[in-house]
Amino acid sequence: MTGKFSNYLKKRKPALQELVRLLGEKYAYASVLATDVAGTNIMVDRSTTSVNPSGLTECGFVVKVFDGRAYVEYSTNEIDARHLEDVVLAVDRLVAAQTTVPSVSVGLLKEEPIVKRFSRKNIGKDLSAEEIIALLK
Repeated sequence: MTGKFSNYLKKRKPALQELVRLLGEKYAYASVLATDVAGTNIMVDRSTTSVNPSGLTECGFVVKVFDGRAYVEYSTNEIDARHLEDVVLAVDRLVAAQTTVPSVSVGLLKEEPIVKRFSRKNIGKDLSAEEIIALLK
């Protein structure tokens, strides 16, 4: 089976870029990790065959900022362009609430932009559930 990039994340990309820009105006570091993972669990034994969504499915966002003292993360399962200010406010509240955490000296994360493309050499076959079941039987 081959993986295809998530259409959901493609649609969210402009909003995520804008969110990082807005947070970057306030914080020394801002990033968003976006995931949309889905899979299928196929089980075959002598008497039964089942095809179900994988338990490893996940979809959501983790927003990370650095305010000069600490890194703070905010996670949510939805970010869209209409509600970016709500996300910024939620992050601001978390940053303000962390005053009870003892301060430690940490540096700013230094990220390098990805300048290469990577492709999997052994892509494999794109098989339907029925084809996989036939192979398993």
